[in-house]
Amino acid sequence: MKGLSYLYRKLLYDLTRFKKSNVRVWAMRKLGFNIGSDVYIGPYLTMTVGYADKNLKVNLGNRVALGPNVTLVLATHPNNSKLRSYIKYPPRQITIGEDSWIGANVVVMPNVNIGKCCIIGAGAVVTKDVPDYAIMAGVPAKQIGMVDEEKLNA
Repeated sequence: MKGLSYLYRKLLYDLTRFKKSNVRVWAMRKLGFNIGSDVYIGPYLTMTVGYADKNLKVNLGNRVALGPNVTLVLATHPNNSKLRSYIKYPPRQITIGEDSWIGANVVVMPNVNIGKCCIIGAGAVVTKDVPDYAIMAGVPAKQIGMVDEEKLNA
């Protein structure tokens, strides 16, 4: 089973480095993630995945844009440390709502839901759920504004 996990991670790594976003989107769909239409995935997406863990889920809504070097943390553990038996691992997923824009070098931690029409500023670390239309920035990410829904729909 460990060999399968290595191949899965290697495939995910290799496919997310293709030059064209449509190939990266295709690859994520083939790997079983829920990716909406007109999604843009910037180069060098990093996703941390566990050993043959089928509970990992990524949901990207329609028209989501991920900038370069975005990291989606789905699985993380202390590897060979004694802490490994101490920590419980719930099912992990990340959901990003439609029309959201995730800037360059953003890190999204496990079990985070980002609402629709959100903007996450470059370099932010998102550790908690983000409400619809929020503008977030910083480490950890904090709300710094709101997208004007009336102007957006005008």
